[in-house]
Amino acid sequence: MPRIAFRNSTGILFCLVLALPNIVWAEGDTAQLYKANCAVCHAADGSGNSPSGKALKSKDLRADEAQKKSDAELADFITKGQGKCPPLARN
Repeated sequence: MPRIAFRNSTGILFCLVLALPNIVWAEGDTAQLYKANCAVCHAADGSGNSPSGKALKSKDLRADEAQKKSDAELADFITKGQGKCPPLARN
């Protein structure tokens, strides 16, 4: 599977769809899922530059730190959650 970069919100959503097979994305609208679960803290563009993101010191998903993670690392992080990010796994 090719590595997808977080260059904009479309890239973020596309990466989430490819990297997270254990999450219930199959028939959902990925843009709506990102908006409902992630954008409040990470902002629509993944920058973390939202009021909640600033208060929680959310990571910039476009930064090298996030970009260098493998798809498996991203899937594990989002599926299990970490720190202030809640898990988004299938029940």
